[in-house]
Amino acid sequence: MGMTRAIGSALDRQIQFQRATEASDPFGGATLVWSDLGEVIPALRMDVSDTETVAAGVFRERSMIRFQVRSTAFTRGITADDRIKHEGQLWGIVGVKEPQAGQRRQLLEFTVEGPLT
Repeated sequence: MGMTRAIGSALDRQIQFQRATEASDPFGGATLVWSDLGEVIPALRMDVSDTETVAAGVFRERSMIRFQVRSTAFTRGITADDRIKHEGQLWGIVGVKEPQAGQRRQLLEFTVEGPLT
């Protein structure tokens, strides 16, 4: 049982990572096209409180959320250039880190801002 089962049961949300690629537009320019990256994966959602946002010295009109996912070769390749789709809304990644020491190398935490319009 141990930590792995406890982590698995807590990952009760579904997220989809997306990545942008450049595509030519009809006028000879370039535009960004967002596409799903990998499979839908389970995540733990933690809403960031207004108190945490103010303590960080940041004023935002958008919401911030943290998603924890299993640390894999795939999730370690996700960067702030990518974004997350969750419950029909798009969220921009503003931070990626490992959570506290007890879960290092097992989980990654993505802080996101949005929803994007």
